[in-house]
Amino acid sequence: MATQADKDGPGFPPTVPTMQDGKARFRWLLIPQIIAGAGIIAFVLWRADLRETARVIGDANYIYLLIALPLYLLAYLFWSYRSRLSLRRLGHISLPTLFELYMAANMVNLILPMRMGDLLRVRILSRRFGFRPGAVMTSVFVTETLFDGIIFALLFLWVLALEGVPQVLLGLAWTLFAVVAVALVLAASTSRLQLREGWEERGSLRKLPPAARRIVSRVLPEVVDGLFLLKDIPLAARALVATLSAWLVQAAVYYVYARVFGIHISPTEAVVVMLTVALIASVPIVPTGLGTYEAGVTGVLLLFGAGKGEALAYAVGSHVLSLAFALVAESVGLLLLRIGPGDIVHLRPGVDSEAGQAIN
Repeated sequence: MATQADKDGPGFPPTVPTMQDGKARFRWLLIPQIIAGAGIIAFVLWRADLRETARVIGDANYIYLLIALPLYLLAYLFWSYRSRLSLRRLGHISLPTLFELYMAANMVNLILPMRMGDLLRVRILSRRFGFRPGAVMTSVFVTETLFDGIIFALLFLWVLALEGVPQVLLGLAWTLFAVVAVALVLAASTSRLQLREGWEERGSLRKLPPAARRIVSRVLPEVVDGLFLLKDIPLAARALVATLSAWLVQAAVYYVYARVFGIHISPTEAVVVMLTVALIASVPIVPTGLGTYEAGVTGVLLLFGAGKGEALAYAVGSHVLSLAFALVAESVGLLLLRIGPGDIVHLRPGVDSEAGQAIN
């Protein structure tokens, strides 16, 4: 009898985990996450000036949201373009379709823990559009993350050069530099591997058990293909520019949020806020960053001299506005790609021929 791996064909992994496969695990993970988030929020509220917070939110000038929403969408357009560059040698997909998929996946990331939205991207690209799942997973989780790390390190250098960062962030900055440098060396070296015919039967690989050798022979070519952007210098440069543009636009969104609530922050401080939010989102402790977002942003603004009420108003208000943008704009992505609850809970196998024709 054919196994699921046989049906999937070659690639790594043969099957991307689904919500149905792990729903019991997510249930017991989700409850303590929500409790932890509520505890963090309670602590922040206890330490904050709630009267001043209410005043700042009440006096907000929401007309600035007419600027924030287009910037929010523009950032995702840049990320989608980077994704298209990263997938360029793995298959063909149009930029509008990638934009819709990126928005839909981000909404799933907001609702569910453990970066399930990124797994949804891998699944949709492999099932509907015929991309090899292992190469796509490497592109999404390794290449894109590495490019983000490079840009974060550069932005930290920029902040340090312009006005410095609070002492508490210096350790984080140097840790990030070290991690990015090591990851870049390892990934770039892997991307340049030459896997000639019969490579799996040579050298130290011959000492591996047959089962392990078969896994390596299937996995490694997919990983190398997913990292191809690192050895194509012109494409890598374009991807870095797109990544930098996306994060700077995202920082502009947080600068506009400050204008909404009448809080003065410099463009450099807006970059630090953006980096803080991005780092919080990269460690999905709780869904939507409940509590961790408010604590992190409030703490950064306090370090820059904002009042407790102003800092909390900005943190809560910007979080609510970002979630509102996500629910509206990213729901459109789900609708355009016809991704329903069934696709998220249990994605259907097979290539969607209608969707495949849509990108040609």
